[in-house]
Amino acid sequence: MFVNSASIYTYNNLTVNRNYGLHQCWGDLSSSECVSCVTQAVSLLRSDSFGESGCALQLEGCLVKYDNVMLFGVADTTAMVMSCGKPAGYKYKSDELTQAEVLVDVVASGGTSYRVERSGKAQAVAQCTGDLSATDSIQRLKLQPFCGTSTWADVYLAKCYVGYSSSGSIGEGN
Repeated sequence: MFVNSASIYTYNNLTVNRNYGLHQCWGDLSSSECVSCVTQAVSLLRSDSFGESGCALQLEGCLVKYDNVMLFGVADTTAMVMSCGKPAGYKYKSDELTQAEVLVDVVASGGTSYRVERSGKAQAVAQCTGDLSATDSIQRLKLQPFCGTSTWADVYLAKCYVGYSSSGSIGEGN
């Protein structure tokens, strides 16, 4: 069912016999890329977690999540994966790190489910699942406790993703 809806919606949730599931594609994916990503995620979940009551898989481009407990509209701050760059040293240009921090605040408070901002070399991207309110999304995207003064980060929370880089591309350290 997820795969069929991915051709129409970048976000969708489904309930079947008290089983809840959702998929969310990044906002910059085309319809065919969304379908491909969701198809791959569903295939991996079927092979690796068959019979599990709940599972989530975040690929670069989409999230597929299911559970036998209601998960729609429920804020979840669980950190699934965090990749943090090296801390900014004393020789690092603090204005570049400050610029990245400002961009993270901008994308976090954007009020849309997918947001990308760039300024100079700094860039940030954020997306939360479509079932969260803008207020919940902003509260989920607080990076400082996770990555401190890192020059780049990719943080995947249970229902949100945020990445930033003070110079270069997002996820440059992966």
